[in-house]
Amino acid sequence: IPPNVRHPQMILHWESFEQEVLQYVRTVIEPITETVLPPVFEILDAEIRTEVPMLQAFISQNYLRPVAIHFGATVITSDYGNLVGSTDSHFQREGKTIIINEYKGKWSLNPEWFQNGRIDQLNMNHYIRDAITQLYTYLVVNHLQHGILTSSDFTFFFKRVKVENAADGFEQLFISTGIAHDSTNPTVLQS
Repeated sequence: IPPNVRHPQMILHWESFEQEVLQYVRTVIEPITETVLPPVFEILDAEIRTEVPMLQAFISQNYLRPVAIHFGATVITSDYGNLVGSTDSHFQREGKTIIINEYKGKWSLNPEWFQNGRIDQLNMNHYIRDAITQLYTYLVVNHLQHGILTSSDFTFFFKRVKVENAADGFEQLFISTGIAHDSTNPTVLQS
């Protein structure tokens, strides 16, 4: 749990997320297909039982590294205390953190705990609520707008948005539907 926990004031379903991804793929990715190669999953020598370091290594290598290359960034796997908020990893471009990533195993982001791939609902499990609060806190503390929460089975994309004309700094947190590891339209890498 990060210090100085922040709770989102309003959590909303990011309904347009998949359409935005597919539009981006059609207009930006498809014209440069040589940079979007199919993923080659590297098998780890051990069963993943903890978040750190095995889950970090698997997700960073197989999901985040190909995306970072496309954006001209690198994936930095964080050691605790390495970044304000101690995220599991982050995308860095030109020495600046641009997106944070948080990994959870099935023990804290179990698909049985959410319905229809959504974790933004009011009756969410306390483990999911804690994961959302943790990622939101990291976004606030690090002054970032986007974050990724993944278990490798499902990946959720977060967007923190300040409500226009809100003098009190009121924010909304948009959370995408979970993109399953075997989803094809869009895929996790496209997302």
